[in-house]
Amino acid sequence: VFGSGKRINLAFNNSSVSTRYAFGYFDPYFTLDGVSFGYNLGYSARDAEEANISNYSTDVINSSFNFGLPLNEHDRLRFNIDLKHTALTTSDFSSIEITDFVRDNGDKYITLAASMGWTHDTLNRAIFPSAGGQQRFSALATVPGSDLEYFKMSYKHQQFFPLAKDFTFRLLGEVAYGDGYGDTKDLPFFEHYFAGGVRSIRGFD
Repeated sequence: VFGSGKRINLAFNNSSVSTRYAFGYFDPYFTLDGVSFGYNLGYSARDAEEANISNYSTDVINSSFNFGLPLNEHDRLRFNIDLKHTALTTSDFSSIEITDFVRDNGDKYITLAASMGWTHDTLNRAIFPSAGGQQRFSALATVPGSDLEYFKMSYKHQQFFPLAKDFTFRLLGEVAYGDGYGDTKDLPFFEHYFAGGVRSIRGFD
């Protein structure tokens, strides 16, 4: 924004699969010590049947704010609070997993989630790095008393090795886990992990 380093994002998407409106603000130098601050507001509607995933749709209204805290030159912590209202719509053709989930948990949920992340970054540049590495760990949990109680954790590590002037070798590994707790027996099906993204390969037990 006008050379200040602050970022504002507006997003709009409208298709047979999804509708999305979003607004976000981020200040990487909210304080002189390099503490960052940002917030996001959004609405999204998604038809999983049109995406050829499953027979259900969701409407989500969410708001969140985040802080980032630099520890040293290479390490940074971030914290996020997210308030979300999710409305789930099913049909006579929805899968047994979905209908069982609605029977046990209802079809409208208000959740308040807290998350934290740690990043260790020694890449030689942010775009197209050729040397160094990056580690990311994140953990998220909805607070007790939310309509859905679940948690998710993930760890990602990538390392770059320069082999020639214009040739770089990258090693990448990622692991993640999530589950329900309290009154929620399992991880909500719309929070499941997908191998390759939500438009490609689905994950199963």
